[in-house]
Amino acid sequence: GGGGSLTNGAAGDTTALVTGITGVSDFGASATILNFGTIQGGDAVDLAVGGAVTNGSATDTTALITGGGAGVSAYGKAGMITNYGTIRGTGSYGVELGAGGMVFNGARSSYSTALIAGYVGVYARNASASVTNFGTILASGKAGVVLSTGGSVINGGGKNKSALISGFDGLDLNGTSSVFNNGTIRGTGTTVGIHTSYGIIGTAA
Repeated sequence: GGGGSLTNGAAGDTTALVTGITGVSDFGASATILNFGTIQGGDAVDLAVGGAVTNGSATDTTALITGGGAGVSAYGKAGMITNYGTIRGTGSYGVELGAGGMVFNGARSSYSTALIAGYVGVYARNASASVTNFGTILASGKAGVVLSTGGSVINGGGKNKSALISGFDGLDLNGTSSVFNNGTIRGTGTTVGIHTSYGIIGTAA
């Protein structure tokens, strides 16, 4: 395609379905995707020129983006991913940011069911990225969140102490990063909740 926007379903219509070898793909220009139903495919959402994806809303937590590879992959330019439902990449990344950007998972409340899951939950490379989590980011493999070029992670805040980031390493930070943790960051395969090759600035509990 050549950029533009796609709205799948509506707040009162969560049965809408987009499915294909790739659910949604854009190779021409930055795209904006708003999903209230289901988007599924090999890579469910593939944005070659970056863009924005919003999955569900604070009042619609059933929205689903699911891929046999990646759930959402945005590269070429920065991506902004906002999730209130479920984004799942069963074969690789829940969310991949190939040129940095921002991920917001869940609403800031005492408890959020928002879920991002994959072999790696959130993987950011080539540019710094920020991840704000009020729900759950879950990795079946390497790490809940990987920031290969640094950035920031906020996990929980205020009354929300149930926020969880979990993987073989909870966080894998390969650049100077800041971490604020008001929930749980868990390393399931080692004793390392946060693995870093550089400094962590402003870590708080």
